[in-house]
Amino acid sequence: PDYACLGGSLIIEIKRFIGDPNKRLSNAVAAAAERDTWPKFLGEWPLESVLKNLPAAEAEALRKRVFDRLGRAIVTHMEKANSQLHAYCHVRSDVHLRLLVLINEDFEAYDPTSVTSIVSREYQKMRHDGSMRYADIDAVVFLTERHATLLNGSITFPVVAIESPWIEG
Repeated sequence: PDYACLGGSLIIEIKRFIGDPNKRLSNAVAAAAERDTWPKFLGEWPLESVLKNLPAAEAEALRKRVFDRLGRAIVTHMEKANSQLHAYCHVRSDVHLRLLVLINEDFEAYDPTSVTSIVSREYQKMRHDGSMRYADIDAVVFLTERHATLLNGSITFPVVAIESPWIEG
């Protein structure tokens, strides 16, 4: 892992988003944008603003396709981190918390709501043998510089923590 803290009982793997997902997202909507049902507008609009004007079934299928494309980088990071954390824990039995930190510096598409949704969805997935797909990641922390906001006159950066559903509270 990138860091081992508290005598090795806390291990942290850090992954950051480095590729702009906009091309993948544009490819996901390209075919739909050429149909007659696609709204006509000038400039760029948030996807949800466009989807609400489409027939429900078409909007839901497109939303899923875009979400899957956006999620590819998140899934890749989770899979790699899970393997790395597993390998470390295989040789150390004193690890109590295995943490993945996802960092977004500059991509609008990786917003806290979408990332939380994708990570939560991934945590629910199981392997073919019925075991947990991400058994070696106890929690994911998402940090985003791109989605900073003013709060009481100070710049505030969103921080989201998503626990594995198998963590006992």
